[in-house]
Amino acid sequence: MNEQKPYLRKIHVKSLHILLRKIALANAVAASIWTLIIVLPIEPFPLLLRIIVGGGPGIWFIMGYLLFITVGFCGLAGLSYIYHSAEKEDNKINNQLAVLGLVLTCVGTIATTIMLQLAGAIGGYEYTIMRAPTEKIRLLLEPLVNPIRLLVIMASIGVILQSTAVLFAKKSDKATHESSNLNSNKHD
Repeated sequence: MNEQKPYLRKIHVKSLHILLRKIALANAVAASIWTLIIVLPIEPFPLLLRIIVGGGPGIWFIMGYLLFITVGFCGLAGLSYIYHSAEKEDNKINNQLAVLGLVLTCVGTIATTIMLQLAGAIGGYEYTIMRAPTEKIRLLLEPLVNPIRLLVIMASIGVILQSTAVLFAKKSDKATHESSNLNSNKHD
């Protein structure tokens, strides 16, 4: 009768840095595959290089791609190191806050980069390949601005939550107990 609701159960993650590292490596593999798709001459993907070179809306595409690499792989690898350092110092990290932040960061980042790349590919195709007028391209891209903005905010909140979990980490009882034993031995 004393069952907890599923959303109230504690989240147990033994080593957050390992989880972050695995996600960072998955992002690195995905970024490598995406890079090959962009640069290899496999139809219809060669159009992407022309869209990027064409500038204008194609910049949205390249920004989404670069953000995927920098925030996805580099950002998560950096967070992995920070969590590893905190766990190495026997700090007790709020796992629920950290995992919530991780989910928000991953969902926000991946969705933002996909939307930027789609917007850039669509707008860039219209601009570079179809030679559409600027007003038509603006009308295509305008509905995507607010969803992208909200996803960026989501990813930012996720990073803030993950950082807060590390910043307010407390020394574990084991570490505190060991240091108090060392201090008591000094007075003997």
